[in-house]
Amino acid sequence: MAVVVKREPEAIPLYAPPEGTTLIIWLGGRGGKKTYEVSKFAAFKATKEKKRIVVVRDEKTLIEETILNEIWTRYDRANASGVLDQYFTKNTTELKDKRSGKTLIYTKGFRASSNAKQAHLKGSSDIDYAIIEEAEDITDPMAFNKFTDSLRKEGCIVIILLNVPDLSHFIIKRYFTFENVPILDGEGNFQYDDKGERLVEDGYFKLIPKKLPGFVC
Repeated sequence: MAVVVKREPEAIPLYAPPEGTTLIIWLGGRGGKKTYEVSKFAAFKATKEKKRIVVVRDEKTLIEETILNEIWTRYDRANASGVLDQYFTKNTTELKDKRSGKTLIYTKGFRASSNAKQAHLKGSSDIDYAIIEEAEDITDPMAFNKFTDSLRKEGCIVIILLNVPDLSHFIIKRYFTFENVPILDGEGNFQYDDKGERLVEDGYFKLIPKKLPGFVC
């Protein structure tokens, strides 16, 4: 059965990433369509193409409050007639393929709870997509590295949803450079002070993705 997925232009790299893509970062403020589009993508990939997806957040107990709930909303709408019940079993934290017995969507946390330092992050070697939600909350680069290093399946893509964090955040330092935002006049020309220095917006910066192999922003 053919399936048509309506998508915003920003979401096209999710469905048709450049060859060799291993990391996609969707960066932007709240209300920037990140969760909506990626949740739709995840529901489609799991049900139509049987891709295995792990949804990760800093604290596992918070995942149900964000993108996982959105994934189930997309799933339930597609399953309004009950057709998907023939093929899948869904509970609050995972989706299973009835025929193969494989878990297609499940969750992990960098921390098991607010009181735990680190959760068990192994067992992710057979994953097609890892969706990291609220990545600005992850402050331990070693835990991040440990998780991404465990994703050994060829063609696996990590998708990071990132609200704009502090410029000192390790993800920003690793994947972006930044420059001041210039002040422009009504015609789009740069503005300068009495010393000829270009005026910039106080506290505002433009993030520039680094040209790294396999990285799409």
